[in-house]
This record gives sequence, structure tokens and C-alpha cells, in this order.
Amino acid sequence: MGDAIDHILVIGFHHQIGHVIEFAYPNLPMTQDGKFVAVPPEWNMIPYIALPDGAHLVEEDALYFNVPALRLENQITMSEETLYGVACFRQMNADLLLVKSEDIKRPMIQKAVVVLSRYPCYGLIEGKVKTMTQLYFEQRDFSQIEILIETYNILNNMLSDSYSALKPSNLHIGLSAKDLVAKLGRNTLSILKLLMLENSKIIFYTVSPVKEVSKAIFSLISLLPGSINQGGEFAGSEEEKDKLRRLGLPLELFHSKHQLIGYAPVNQFDIMKEKDGFLAGATNSLFFRNPPYEGTLALVNVSTGEVKIEGTNAKLATLSTRDANFIDEIVEVMRVSQIKFEGPGPDPNEATRLLGDGSEEWIRKRFDTYFQSFFCTAASIPEVFDDAIPEQLSSEGVADFNANWVKAWFESYSFSRWKRVVDCSIAEIPHEHPGPKGFLSGTLVEGFTALKVAGAQSLKDANLGAKMSTAAEAATTGAAVVSAKVSQFYAENAPGTKQYLGSKWSAFVSTVGQTATAAKESINERLAAANSPKNENDPK
Repeated sequence: MGDAIDHILVIGFHHQIGHVIEFAYPNLPMTQDGKFVAVPPEWNMIPYIALPDGAHLVEEDALYFNVPALRLENQITMSEETLYGVACFRQMNADLLLVKSEDIKRPMIQKAVVVLSRYPCYGLIEGKVKTMTQLYFEQRDFSQIEILIETYNILNNMLSDSYSALKPSNLHIGLSAKDLVAKLGRNTLSILKLLMLENSKIIFYTVSPVKEVSKAIFSLISLLPGSINQGGEFAGSEEEKDKLRRLGLPLELFHSKHQLIGYAPVNQFDIMKEKDGFLAGATNSLFFRNPPYEGTLALVNVSTGEVKIEGTNAKLATLSTRDANFIDEIVEVMRVSQIKFEGPGPDPNEATRLLGDGSEEWIRKRFDTYFQSFFCTAASIPEVFDDAIPEQLSSEGVADFNANWVKAWFESYSFSRWKRVVDCSIAEIPHEHPGPKGFLSGTLVEGFTALKVAGAQSLKDANLGAKMSTAAEAATTGAAVVSAKVSQFYAENAPGTKQYLGSKWSAFVSTVGQTATAAKESINERLAAANSPKNENDPK
């Protein structure tokens, strides 16, 4: 495979030529005049990605992206091999340079340092490259490239042990499932399921900082088990590896017709129109004001969390009841844990904060459970391995994932590959949808409010004459019935749901009891007032 780090590059902006590769290590062929690196066709977008639209508006920023590996002479490289890119860019006043080349004509100078790795350790690499880029600028002499070569060697040594480099704990540095779910809520799952269909154009956008776009995109992908390294080597326990293999994972989501574009520069706009689908990040307003739109489009505003889905397959992004309950549960547990850890009192145990309910690790495990349940459900469909899949699917549980969406996924390229490699025996693994059944979900608080409002309205509308005593008894009995029904729901649902409901249970019981008590007291007060003798001095 070669070194962990394929290349380190420096990207600049020439006042006449535009974006150029000024330096590459290991060396690459130069242009005829010997001034710049000749851009390989496979990497023709790297200069525009590394110095993105609006780079001149910020002092520094970073982004993540992927590119194909080069096929170099006398080097064996698989054509489908992916390189994982990290770009850190900065700008400074040209007057501060100690050595100023004749090509520098602009008052401000922008450059990006790019590292292309064989391992998708985006955040881990960014931490080193960001510091090195700052030091490179502080030299105030860009001809001093020793620090670049030193960084190349340091990163290679750091990532020389592929098993350690590819541990999930390293792959997820710099990504945040927690931030993504907090920002997008239910739409996190909607966009993820739309992505699996491979026929939608999904654009994550913001104006600045650009890192938030690529961070959100790769955080989304990381929620699909094994997908962050897109079919590459995976370093987990043998049990974890075997689990992925049996489930037929990772999915082959990205290919020539459905591309992953961590950042799309504006000159890629017309190219993207020709694609059946993609997942892309953008900062140029052209992409969200006049998107490359044919078919299904999803626009995700990373800054506000607003999501707009429209087009032929928009309805397929609709979540089933249990889908919605599943993601609502995650959102609510995150909210409760946030209050717990930020509230008054002693600092929480560090392990609980990092691994407990509502943590980054907990969220990823919940999504792992969701997708294991889905793929086991899919494998249990008797017709799933036939050449032609019938219109009606006979497996129990399909509707819990939105039957129309399941059938649409069966038409995707990733499904055709999945059914060739999945272990059919996973159909025997218990695979009930992890989302709660029924109407009670992460929005229990709304349910409590609705119960109180409905109860108050019923009392208001009631005939408070001779039937007051009956109404008082009805309030007490009704509260008991509701409590019993919710107790049954609490007992029947999945363990994860029980855990969530547990955090709300005492509040719910208290609310029901207080509502019933208040209603009964109010009615008894009115009865007493109605039956008491009228005071002659009472103006009424």
C-alpha cells in the first residue's frame, strides 16, 4: 500500500494564473516553465477545494475531502483507491514577508497546506497540519519547505501502525454525531436514508466557516457503520469485524454516478448537474440559490439546521412512526444529559460524560443498533435475494422503516452489491426496530401538555350542575386509566426506550396525579359554593 501519507502539497493563488500547486512532496512533475507542479488530472480540483470560495474572507479555516489516488508509472495503485484529504488555509499581509517573490502582486497572500492520507483520520491529521501551517506562515518565507517535509515524516510515523490509525476512536476525531443531531434533529435520519437511495442531490451549505460543512458531511457518513473509510481496511476487534462482514457492510454508496464531494468549488457546478446523485458541501450561494436540480434535492443549511427536501423522491424521506420515535428519543436524551452536565453541582464523572447516555459514543451505538435492525429485517424478507422483488414485501417489520423507502433502496446499486456479500443467517438475529411503538416518544413533554390542556377543556365544557360529583370521580378514574395505559407502554417497549422513559416517568406520574387532584379540588369547590346559602348582602 505504501506510506500512510501519500503527499503533502502547498496551494497558492497566482495573480495571473489563479489556483496553482506550488509544492509537492514527494516530488511530482513540474510545469514546462518549472515554476509550479503540473496538476495531475485526478487531482485537478484540489487547488480549488483547498483554497475555497471566500477564503479571502477569513484568517484561517480547514476542510476535509476525498480524491482518487494517482496511477503513477512504476507504482502499483488500485484504480479505486481513495485518498483522504485535509486542507488548512491561512492568509497574511504580503508586506510582512521577509522574502517576497516577484509573483506576489496582491496585498494579501493566501495559501493552503494539503495532506493526502490513505487513512480517513481527518481530525487527527488536521490537529497536526493546522499547527504546522501556522508555523509555516510565521517563518514569513515560503521558500523554507523543511517544515513541510518534517510534517510529512511525522505524520507517516504517527500513522505507520494501520491497526491503531484505523481504530474508530481515531477515525471519529474532528467529527461530531452529537453536533449533527443537535442541529438537524429528525432530519439527521431523513437525510441519511435519502443518501442510501443514491438518487438524490444532497447539498450541505453555509457561508463560513467552510469546515462546518465538511465536518457535518463526514459526521453524517460516519453514522453508517463502516462507511467513513468507504470500503477500506477496518481496525476493530475480531468481533466487530465479523459483525460488519455478516451485515454486508460497509455499503458501496459512492461511485461514478453517485459521488461524495466533501467540498464543491463553483467551477464544479456544471459537472454536478450530470450526476444522478451526490452528497456535497458548498459555500458559494450559486449552489443553494440555483442548485443543480433535476430529480430529488435536499438543501441542508449547516448554520441554522434548516432542511428543505423537494422533488420526485421527497416523500421517501418521510420517517415512519418508529423512525421518528427513534430519533426523537436520541434528541431528548441528549437534551436531558446536557442539562445534567451543565447544571449546578459537582462535575460529572468524565467516563459518564464521554460514554454515558446522550454522549457521542452512545449516539453512535444507537445508530449502529438501528442499522443492524434494518439490515437483519431486510435479510428476513423471503424474496429479497430473488432476481425480481415483488411489489408487496411479506416480512414483518418492513413498515417500521417505511415500506416505500425499503423498496426504493432495493433498486439502488448499494443494495445489488449488499445482497451478494451479506450473510443470510442474520435474518435469524432478533431485529425489532429500536424506535418506540405508538405515539409516546421523545416528545413526551408535548404529550403531558396535551393531556393537561384536554383535561382542562373537558372540565370547562362539562355540565357543572348536578353532574359535578360525577365529573370529579371521572377525573380521578381517567387519570388512573391513562397512567395504566402508559405503564403498559413502558413495560412493552425496547430497553433503550425504557431507559429514556425512566428519566420522564416520575415527572409523568406526578403530572397526571396533580392534574387529577387539581381538577377534583376545583369541582368540589364549585359544588360547595353552589350548595352554600346565599348571603343577603351579596350584590350577586
